[in-house]
Amino acid sequence: MGDEIPQGEISPKYITMSIFPTHDISLNRYYYSFYSYNPSEDANVIKSFTYDNTQTLVETKDISFNTKSPTEMITFLENSGTNPYAVGKSGAADFRSMDLAFGGVYKKGFKETQRQALMTYLNTTYKNIHAGAVQEYAVTVSNHKYYLDGNGPAYTVIAPTSGIYVFDQSDSTNVTHPLVIGETDGAGTGYGSGTYYSSMITEGTIGSLNGYTIVDISAGTPDLYYYCSAHSGMGGQILNFMSATVTSYTVTVVNSVTHGQNIFAIDGSTDYYDAGSLVFNAGTKYTVNVSALNDTSYDVVFGTTIDDSSSIVNDTSIVTKVGDIICILPQQTLYMFDRNIEYMTKPLTLKNYMFKTSGTLTLQMTTPTVNYYLINGGGGGGAGYSVKNVDPRGGQGGFGGKSITNTHSFLQGSYTIKIGSGLSGRTTNYIQENANSSSSNESSIVGQGINVVTNGVNDTGRESHGATKSSAGLNGRNGYTFGFGAQGGGGGITHLYYSSYTQNAGSGGQTGGGNGSKSGNGANGQANTGSGGGGGASYTGIFSYDVISYNGGNGGSGVVIIRLPEGKFSYTGTYNETTLEFP
Repeated sequence: MGDEIPQGEISPKYITMSIFPTHDISLNRYYYSFYSYNPSEDANVIKSFTYDNTQTLVETKDISFNTKSPTEMITFLENSGTNPYAVGKSGAADFRSMDLAFGGVYKKGFKETQRQALMTYLNTTYKNIHAGAVQEYAVTVSNHKYYLDGNGPAYTVIAPTSGIYVFDQSDSTNVTHPLVIGETDGAGTGYGSGTYYSSMITEGTIGSLNGYTIVDISAGTPDLYYYCSAHSGMGGQILNFMSATVTSYTVTVVNSVTHGQNIFAIDGSTDYYDAGSLVFNAGTKYTVNVSALNDTSYDVVFGTTIDDSSSIVNDTSIVTKVGDIICILPQQTLYMFDRNIEYMTKPLTLKNYMFKTSGTLTLQMTTPTVNYYLINGGGGGGAGYSVKNVDPRGGQGGFGGKSITNTHSFLQGSYTIKIGSGLSGRTTNYIQENANSSSSNESSIVGQGINVVTNGVNDTGRESHGATKSSAGLNGRNGYTFGFGAQGGGGGITHLYYSSYTQNAGSGGQTGGGNGSKSGNGANGQANTGSGGGGGASYTGIFSYDVISYNGGNGGSGVVIIRLPEGKFSYTGTYNETTLEFP
């Protein structure tokens, strides 16, 4: 047998070498072990030769088993689990407890030159897979910047768990750019003048197979920098997410009877849920353990707005997942939620919305049973009555609009909302405009199985009469639900002819009833309250023919109020959230 590599006898198609499964990174290098047995020389001895990753012989040993043959002794020791020389066996942190990556059996023992040839062949042909590495990054260089697994430049490495982090510089773009690691960015102070971190080691030749930089990170490790020892501005940070300053959570799923669905629990508690979700503040490090969600459809994400997929942060320097740990370093306030399932971290929020002008309401979801309220536009006030030589009279205050309040589950889809206009005030009659048969002031909600319409005015109860020669105009009646639908006040009188006298006008009822007037037109009812207009004044000047009948005020427009899920609808008209509460 010559010095050539006995390649024909290498049976594995994929061969790797691995570092030791130990936390002592100084030992995390691969070794080659050769064993030879020649019964004609010594039937009870196996010779071993151990080389390090530089192919330097570090130990030779004769393994003796007294009178037992190697086969008999190895069988006994393996069965008893006490073989100290078994490659791949866990035990003392030395080269005898390494992981087995490649094994071959040959008919003839190797000479030194053949052992060297085989090691060279393996080292330049097969990639070193690092046993127990938490994370491996394939490093490339473009425009004098490091890219890790294609991410960059200045990609932030997140370290959520203790262990070994490997920077693989085998790509040819790394040549002349040795990656090193320190507590400060040494590249900015003389390209390598910074102190390398104590657990950093390098192996192999950069730009060639098995060229690496390795660092061991534990809870006590400070935040680090990776950089080029020859050029500035190429690297980025390594952030330790195991330190005491990191806020850590564990996520599970529980069923909430109160909310009728599954929700995320944080460290076993759902107290955060009704408090308005969990806030992740800018500048603080967080880790979220989602191991309990493995093999489920739940997908925890982070964004600027809860349950808004368009706000999800995809920048891995801010939010990144390593194994079952999500690490978050917010640059602004972020919230946790599920990518596909709503209301996992915040309950459905219902608010009261006031629709002020007609339009189309589009719901993005079916609501639970919610309250709604409609009121028509109010009635117009009556005109003042002024005729020569006839006792004057102030105009009557307008009635408020009729209203409906009820509950309904609104289906997802579109609805037409109509807001009734207030009726115009009278110009020739002191009686208010009562339009029970008119549709001009109706408000309505129509669509997806609901058709609610109300029209006319609420003419129940007393009327707010205008002033007479012997009495002032009456105040309007106050409104009902939300204070809406108030009456306008009765109009007053100003009489200057012959026996001069005046009678005050009545005030409009709360909320929004138009005030009556004793010297002009009645005031309009307030918009979006369905309140009546005020009565107009009756005026007689110093001459009997100087008479004026002032117009009544217009009724206030109606309104629709519906309790709806926040952020789950759109509307083409004018609306706003209201603090008014349903009774």
